[in-house]
Amino acid sequence: MVKIREKLNGYYNYTVILTYLGMLFGFTGIVYVTEGQYSLAFICLMIAGVCDMFDGAVAATRQRDINEKWYGIQIDSLSDLVCFGILPAFIT
Repeated sequence: MVKIREKLNGYYNYTVILTYLGMLFGFTGIVYVTEGQYSLAFICLMIAGVCDMFDGAVAATRQRDINEKWYGIQIDSLSDLVCFGILPAFIT
């Protein structure tokens, strides 16, 4: 019997949790910038950086199939764009 790992909106496992957290901090930082709270936005940027620093190490702890790896690569790229492209542009 074959397990079906695909869900409605992608592949879910613990290896992308830090990526999701980093992206959440990126979006939160963007909201803080629009409210004029630049120090909180900068803190969100630093926390997103810490999450990005360790998400690859966490992803390497589990064997994943090619679809899960591809999904992780794509969601990490999106997170990097939000956290280190859009958020710093909003801060400056």
